[in-house]
Amino acid sequence: MKKIMLILMLPAVVLAVSGCSGLVKNSYRALVVASEAYEVSMKSAAEAEASGAITAEQRAEINEAAQVYYNAYQKAVDALEAYVVSESETDEEKAREALHTATAAIADLLKIVADYTGKEPEDE
Repeated sequence: MKKIMLILMLPAVVLAVSGCSGLVKNSYRALVVASEAYEVSMKSAAEAEASGAITAEQRAEINEAAQVYYNAYQKAVDALEAYVVSESETDEEKAREALHTATAAIADLLKIVADYTGKEPEDE
């Protein structure tokens, strides 16, 4: 069941980012879902490391992917805030690009965690 929920999370993020209407509302929803997926992934990685299911090198690779996602997430938040203030087409495009980058980064993190742990990250 938890695996199914995580599989459903990513398309929700992608759909929210790609919609034209309600960009701000949908983007914030997408960022919330992505941040929850990040938290679950990191918890799963920590549990896998503690149980010896992954190596230190694998955990380091997970941490690198997590940092890439975190940086992309922060840029997406900043870009979205800039768009909210300016409402300019340029800032809208920057926000969309940043959101797509964050979406791709969380997808990469989820894949790495699933590949190394042999399962999708589990939630509480």
